[in-house]
Formats: sequence, structure tokens, C-alpha cells
Amino acid sequence: MENLVHFDIAAVIMLLVMLMTNIFSKRAKNTAGHIYVLLVGVTMVAALFNVFTVALENIGTDNVVLHNIVRTIYLLFHNTATPLFVMYIISLTRTWHKFKTNPHIGIILMIPYFVVVGIIVSNPFTNIVFTLENGALVKTTFADSLYFFATFYVLLGFVYIIMYRRTLRIGAILVLCSSIPLGIVAVFVKHFFPRSLVEIFSNAVVLMIISMTIQNPEKNVDTITNLRKYRAYVTDIKTDFTNNNHHKLILINIANYDSLRSLLGYDYTNELLKNIANKLSDCNKTNNARSELYYLDRGKFRIVVNGYNASKAEKLAADINEALKHMIEINRIEVTIDAFVCLAKLPEDIGDYKSLMAFGNDFHERVEKTGEVYLASELFKQRDFHLMNDMENIIEKAFKNRSFTVYYQPIYSIEKKRFVSAEALLRLIDDEYGFIPPNLFIPVAEKTGAIHRIGDIVLENVCQFIAGEDFKRLGLDYIEINLSVVQCMQRGLADNILSTIKRYGISPDKINLEITETAANYSQNILIENMTKLINAGVSFSLDDFGTGYSNMARLASLPLKIVKLDKTFVDNSNKPKLHIFLKGTIKMLKDMDMEIVVEGIETEQMVNTFSNLNCDFIQGYYYSKPIPEPDFVKFIENARTSA
Repeated sequence: MENLVHFDIAAVIMLLVMLMTNIFSKRAKNTAGHIYVLLVGVTMVAALFNVFTVALENIGTDNVVLHNIVRTIYLLFHNTATPLFVMYIISLTRTWHKFKTNPHIGIILMIPYFVVVGIIVSNPFTNIVFTLENGALVKTTFADSLYFFATFYVLLGFVYIIMYRRTLRIGAILVLCSSIPLGIVAVFVKHFFPRSLVEIFSNAVVLMIISMTIQNPEKNVDTITNLRKYRAYVTDIKTDFTNNNHHKLILINIANYDSLRSLLGYDYTNELLKNIANKLSDCNKTNNARSELYYLDRGKFRIVVNGYNASKAEKLAADINEALKHMIEINRIEVTIDAFVCLAKLPEDIGDYKSLMAFGNDFHERVEKTGEVYLASELFKQRDFHLMNDMENIIEKAFKNRSFTVYYQPIYSIEKKRFVSAEALLRLIDDEYGFIPPNLFIPVAEKTGAIHRIGDIVLENVCQFIAGEDFKRLGLDYIEINLSVVQCMQRGLADNILSTIKRYGISPDKINLEITETAANYSQNILIENMTKLINAGVSFSLDDFGTGYSNMARLASLPLKIVKLDKTFVDNSNKPKLHIFLKGTIKMLKDMDMEIVVEGIETEQMVNTFSNLNCDFIQGYYYSKPIPEPDFVKFIENARTSA
């Protein structure tokens, strides 16, 4: 007996290490983690009291009361482990809500446990499980029947794993199922060798395997914020949608994260993230919401408030929103967090995983800053987000059905007092969603690489138009074509454009290519290489949307540009005295650099007069015409020439 008790002693040591590791490293970040810690603790107490029982037998004490207390506690904890294990499986599959909607099922499943507890507690009076003879415990015939109750919960756990296998990773399924053969082996060993103590040791081995795999913090917990990782969030959210689990989700996006990281550097940004994570954890504890907290990287935090505590979500979101308004001191710098907090009710507000991820990624970029908690039910527009989720298919369908169309917006020369050019603008009209704005489909096309094919379509259409009789009759100088950031980073861009121009037999000076400030900041060597080859061939370049970014004048001066297009923000604020002075100086500087200036977004005659007096060269905007299809554009220019 003294040698065999070492199994339980080893189990106690293993369980103690696991318990301390989970408590001090704060691994328990969700309901499953908390139940796992409880399961480890319960198993360890059972092991301790089993050792205590053996010790009492070894010394031969006949203190019936002490024997009964120690053995009863052991049996209670030992028989609590199996239903706890089932609860752990339920938590992993995130299906507690099913018991909330059908509470009678939970009560029925707990009846065997309550029966076992009743039998064990009554044993000092009934001796139905064990009795004391000559200082040693002797099992009664009913003692082995406790294994039937344990078997019930083991089988229940196995059935539950099979039922909800889609919500678990294959590795987790294998680990959980491994507990069954280990338990069976332990029971057989115990049956044929009654003096052996291997049951709890086998349980400890299973819990250790779970600790190293399913509960592994390296896979699930972010080391900086000590919150659950993106991987855990994706798994949990997918499981919730699969199980139709109703809960509330708080989305927190730090809009100025990139700027703060540039300001603070890597180490102090991590300090900031820790500070934010602590604020979220404090709010969670204060509201007793028992929520699951996640950090998804790049300043994005998520908090899942389960159905039992969903009523606390509104207050929790409001407290978090208020807490993040206060400045945080990092390295003696007062940091202001530009936090956007949104509350979503799932799956009512957002019905599927893909839509949720798309919404959460950039919802802060689609709303005006109010400082209040946003509601997903108000922000989530079914058409917009379903459209975005389907955008890749829409783009592919547009290629197949030739749904891309090139529109033209005329550009007026102040000096010549006539329309001298136009900007080619791509339009997409889908048979299901109708008109789709470029700011929705262009970013997706850039990410997927479809932008190169789209660029080819625009270039082909423009070259075909320039090569036609209409263009020659209209007497236009050139057509402007926009280049995206991704296109500007393409090494073969110049050769592709020149090849198309040559194929249509048009003069390269009839093409003007527009690049943005953002594009000018990327891959300078590739950009200059492409620009140089195209300019040497006769193609000219414009800088589009000048003034929307942080314009680097040295870089601007280094680029071989012919035209600079002032962004509409200059137009909208031209009546402000200080900006007017700045605008006047900027235009003079650009003119001194021998650049022509186009003003975009002109909508009134007063605006035309204002920028004409500022010595600008060209006017573009709704005052003259919105972008229109090629046939309408031809008629527009012809009518303008006739009425001039």
C-alpha cells in the first residue's frame, strides 16, 4: 500500500503545478478555462483526501468519525470530477445557451450526480458505500455501483463531443476522447488490484495533456495584453454562429493606432496596449459581466458577453467608452486614444461570421466621430456589407459580363475658355446591386490583384476612344487615366501601357496618367523607372488629390509631373482667410515649379471665379458636368463648342 500511494502523491504534485500555473499565469480567460481550473482543483482535493485515507489506514486508527469525514470528502470530490468534465466539454463547444432555453434538460442530466451525493453523504448512517473494520475501510457491494454513475457522465461527454464535433478542432476531439480509454484502463486496474491507486493519476495525466494542448496559452493568450488571441476569437465566434449562440459583442477599434505606434515605438506601444487591456479588464470586473476579452492585433479589441450576462453589455460598453476617453501617460507623453466602441447583438444584428469580420475590420472608418457607443443594428447596412462580402464575386462577374464602363468628366481651360480634356472614370453597375461606387470595389480589386485587369480595361477603352473619329472631331488635347497604388508598384507597367498605345496607333501625348500622393510614397525606384520610360515616350503625368495627405514638397519637386490637381478640400475651405492665404501661396509655388493646376470639385460659378483669380489653369466639377458615358460626353463637348 505504501508503494502504491505514490501514484496519488505524483498526481497531487502534477495537479498542484497545473493549478498554480493556471492561477498565477492567469490562463483562465474564458468559461472553459475557469471550469478547467476548477476541475484541476477538485481532482487535486480528491487525491489529497485519498492519500489521507490511506495514511489513516496505515496507522490503523479506529476513529470512525475521522474516517467517515475523510472518505466522504474524497468520494464527493472524486465523483464531482466527471460531471465537471462534461461541463468543460459543453464550455469548449460554447453551447451553454441550449441549457438556458431548455433548463429542464440540465436538471435531468444532473439527477444522477445528486443521487450520488445523497448516497455518499448518507453513508455514515447507512454504510451503503463503505464501512470501517479494524481500522481499515471495507467497500460494500453498492460501492462499485458508483462507477455506473461515473460511466453515465463519461458516455454523456463522448456523445456531446460527437454531436458538436464541428465546433471542435480535431486535436481537441482526440485529446478529449483519450480520457475514455484511460479511464477504462484505470477502472479495470482498480477492479483487479483493489489496493492500487491509479484512477486519480490517470485523471491527472488527462488534465496535463489538456493543459499542454487545448488550454495551451501560447496558442490562445496574447503575451502583451494577456487577453485571448485572434485565433481564439475566430474559433469562438465561428462556434457561436454554428451553434446559433445568442450573445452581445463589444467591438473596440483604436483608430489612431498606427500613429501612436509611430510616435511611441514598439516597446512603449506594448505598454499602451497593456494599459488599455487593464482598463477593459477592470470595467469587466466592475460590472461583474464575466465576459471573454480578446486582442486581435493592430489596436482592435473584442469583448464577448454571453447570454447569461447580456443585460450588462450596454453598461459595460458605456464604461469602456468613458474609460478610453481619458489620456494615458506613456514615457511621460500624454497619449489620447481615438477609440470607437460598438455594441452588436449576435446573430440578430449581424448574421454570419464573414459579415461580422468585414464589419469589425473598418466600421470606425465609415462613421462620424460622436464619442458615444455605436450600435451595430444602426451601422450595419445589409446591402453595403453583403455587397462587400460578395465583392470578389461581383468583380469576377463584371469581367465575365463586361459590366465595367468608362465614364468621362470634362475639364475646362480657363485660358482657352473651352473644354480641352477629360478624366476617364471607371463605373461598375451590377445586375443585382446596381451602381457600385469605386471606393468600394477598387480597394478589393487592389487586394485581390484584379486591379491590373481593371486598369487594362480602362486603358483599352480610352485608347479606343482616342483612336476614333469622335475624339479627333472634338479637338481634345488628352484624356486622364488614374493609376492605383498597386499599379504604380508594377515593374512592367510602362511596357504594358506603351504596347497598348502602339497597338491602337495613337500618339502617347494624348494620354495623361494620374498618380496619388499615396502612390508617390511607395516604391520610388519602380515609380520613377516607369514614369521616366513613359515620359520619354511622350506620356505626361499628373498628381491627383494634392493636399489630402502630408504632401512632401521635396518628393513632389523630384517627380517629373506636368499637372497637379488640387483636392476638393481646398475648394470647400477656400473662403476661410488663413486657408485662402495658404492656398494662394501653394498655387504660386506650383506655378513657379512650372506645373499646371487643375481644381477638382467645382460646383458653383463663385468657385470658378475664385480659382480663376488665383491663376489656376483648369476647372473640373459638377458645375460643368458630372462623369457621363462616352456617347453623352461626345454630345456634351459638341454642344459646348456650338454654343461657344
